[in-house]
Amino acid sequence: LSRIKKTTQMSDLAQCDFVVEAATENIDLKLKIFSQLDAAVKKSAILASNPSSISITKIAAATGRPSQVV
Repeated sequence: LSRIKKTTQMSDLAQCDFVVEAATENIDLKLKIFSQLDAAVKKSAILASNPSSISITKIAAATGRPSQVV
């Protein structure tokens, strides 16, 4: 648990292996965040979300790594 950190700064995520997004259920916001995450984190990082009504496939399409979005 001590290794889990929260932030609102994309620059803090550069060396993360796993990023969990927890923004409000707004498709435009989530697509923007995932596009920014894709550029901010290392290429091997896994990006995660917990949407209730938004397709994870649609979110993954906002990145250049759709197979690494869960």
